[in-house]
Amino acid sequence: MWSIAVTREEFLDIVASGRPPSNLARLKSATDLLPSEMIIAWPSAQPRQWELPTLVVLPNLVRDFLAWTSTYLAMIKPLTAFSRVISTRQLSMLLDAPELLSLGRLQNGWIGAIVGEALESVGDKVKASELPIRNCLSTFLFAMARASALGVVSSEIIEIGDRWDRARKLVGGYEDLGNGSRRAVLQVLMELTDKYSSHRTSGTLDVVTICRALLDNEGRRLREFDELLSRLGISSPDIGAAREDQIQVYENVVRRVRGDGTLDKSAKSFLVALALSRVAPGSIEYMDLLSESRRDFPGVLSWYGLCAGLSAKSEVQSQFDSLGRKVAKELEYIERPDGRPRCDLSIDEFEVLMSGVRPVGWRSANPGQITIELAPLVYTTFRWSVTRRTEQNDLFEGRSADLLAADKELQVMIEELRSLLDQSRLVADRLSKRGKPNGGFPSERPKTRRGTTSKTR
Repeated sequence: MWSIAVTREEFLDIVASGRPPSNLARLKSATDLLPSEMIIAWPSAQPRQWELPTLVVLPNLVRDFLAWTSTYLAMIKPLTAFSRVISTRQLSMLLDAPELLSLGRLQNGWIGAIVGEALESVGDKVKASELPIRNCLSTFLFAMARASALGVVSSEIIEIGDRWDRARKLVGGYEDLGNGSRRAVLQVLMELTDKYSSHRTSGTLDVVTICRALLDNEGRRLREFDELLSRLGISSPDIGAAREDQIQVYENVVRRVRGDGTLDKSAKSFLVALALSRVAPGSIEYMDLLSESRRDFPGVLSWYGLCAGLSAKSEVQSQFDSLGRKVAKELEYIERPDGRPRCDLSIDEFEVLMSGVRPVGWRSANPGQITIELAPLVYTTFRWSVTRRTEQNDLFEGRSADLLAADKELQVMIEELRSLLDQSRLVADRLSKRGKPNGGFPSERPKTRRGTTSKTR
């Protein structure tokens, strides 16, 4: 990438004039950036006229800058749909992104957990075989898996998870059975990844050790599962037992775990999921069977998908019309760091635009949904309507659909007028900076008392 350090005023003039600077240099780092400066960058050394920078790097106060641009660059809204605006700390994540993205041997585990979380989010409305890919792309674990594939360190993955929580809260309209189950599954997957290996026992059950045994099992009988059954007072099924017998063991586990006061919620959910995963190791065909238990055991579908994905002969990518394979394609999508973001806006700008008394609207790429960049190259997608579906809708309750449509059209017209007003102010500001040629602007012809222009004979 080719870049230059500028101030806010210089950035405004570059964007308003449509003339990118010609003295660009290779972007290497932003360590010596002054607090009052920013770096703007393009993919080439000679950007085209009116070509916006693909990257804006600030030393701090990213949201403050985006609040400023929402006022002075209202005609480019949202800015982060066209230019990635990040901090100097996030720049290394972008520049160090690997050329090939991979989750290694944990890929199927991630995918199984993602499919499980997606099913939990839709409740009983959709069967596993009918689950759309977009529901998987909106999950917490999908965003975390994408970050892991990019090589993001564990502390930053947790921070990206916090941003996902904030984005979902702003979007609204989603049923949530508890954030703890998603975080517990994430913690186990991070512990299983070599670069995060600092093993800790989670809660009242050593879930990480059992999952690692699943990962290394290679189709043999799982000794750790037999020991858990023994602790619960349940007989282990015989080798090669019929599926009906295996399901009976699962039902016994559900009954014993539900009344066990020594296990926390996460451990109970994991045990129920593990028991069902042993009926058909590597398969997620019994997802619908668990849907009935998702309220009693939060996160059980994600745990079930994880257990199935960690099995040696996992089938999570090929089941449900290759749903898992489509998830893998999105997870490992290779994106150029110097390219434009594939989103409607960033989480920072989303929060800025939604923070006003009347949230600002914008045109999304796909009607009915919004794609938000949580961190460089890490996205999430939610159902979304440009008109905020919260308290504002209550104001129009009882009014006809025609009046509501008219109000929306009026809001769009007002926003267009504001944009034109901001443009005129920018032009006036640029003219004032250029100075007055020949001692001032050309004077108007003298007018008569009635306001008509006098003619020179």
